[in-house]
Amino acid sequence: MYGNLTSDGTRSYSWDADNRLIGIAYPATPGKATTFAYDGLGRRTTISHTPAGGGAAVATSYVWCGDRPCQARDASNQPQRAYYTEGERLLGSSPASLFYGVDQLGSVRRVFASPTSASAYSYDPYGLPLQTTTPLTDFGYAGLINEPDSGLGLATYRVYDPRVGRWISRDPIGERGDRAGNFCVYVNGDPVSDNDPAGLVSDSTPSNNQVQNAQVNAICKKLGLNKKQLRLLHDEITGKKPRISGYS
Repeated sequence: MYGNLTSDGTRSYSWDADNRLIGIAYPATPGKATTFAYDGLGRRTTISHTPAGGGAAVATSYVWCGDRPCQARDASNQPQRAYYTEGERLLGSSPASLFYGVDQLGSVRRVFASPTSASAYSYDPYGLPLQTTTPLTDFGYAGLINEPDSGLGLATYRVYDPRVGRWISRDPIGERGDRAGNFCVYVNGDPVSDNDPAGLVSDSTPSNNQVQNAQVNAICKKLGLNKKQLRLLHDEITGKKPRISGYS
C-alpha cells in the first residue's frame, strides 16, 4: 500500500485533500463513527465519537503546545485532561494525577495512580495491547495516543494500525522519511529499537540535513577541497552553511 487506506475489512476510512484522516465508519455497527478535525498546521484538534445507532456525538478538542497536545477539553470547552512529560492529570470533578512508567520506546508500561496502585500494560513488538482492560491514560504505545473506538494509534501527523504494524497512509514527507520508498512502513521494520511519535521519521533515522552533511563531507575529503570550496559546495547542495566534522 502506497496511498491512503480506504478499508481494512472492518473499518472504512475517509480522507481530505491534504491526505489527513477525517472519518472512520464501522460497517458492522451501523451509526457508529469517529471523525477528526485539524488546524492549519495539520494538528488534530477535535475527535468526535458517534455511538452505534447514530446517537449524539461526543466531541473532545485538543490544545496544542508546539507539536504535542497539552490539554483535552469537552464540548463546552472545559479542560478535562492535561498532558505532561511525566504523565496526565484529570481535571474534572475528581482531579487525579497519573504518572507514567515508560520503556525505551516511550511506551506507557505502568500507570501510577497512587503509592499503592500501579496498573501494568504490555504490547507485542508492533504495539498491539496484550491486555483487554481499558487504559487509564490517553497515551500508550511508543508515544502514540490511543484511539479507543478503532484501536488505532494517533501520531501527530499520521495514524498507525498495530494490528498490521503499518501506517494507514503514506509519509507526508515522502522520501525524506524513507529513501527506500516504503512510505507506510513503521520505523523501518524495527519497532523494538525505534519509535515515531510524529508519524514522519523514526527517531534513529538520520535527518535530511544529516544525510546531506555526510554526503558533502565524503565528497570534500575525496576531492581534497579547502574550507572555502567546501562552503560553496555545501551551499549549492543544501542552501545552508555546513556543520561537518573536521571543517569547522
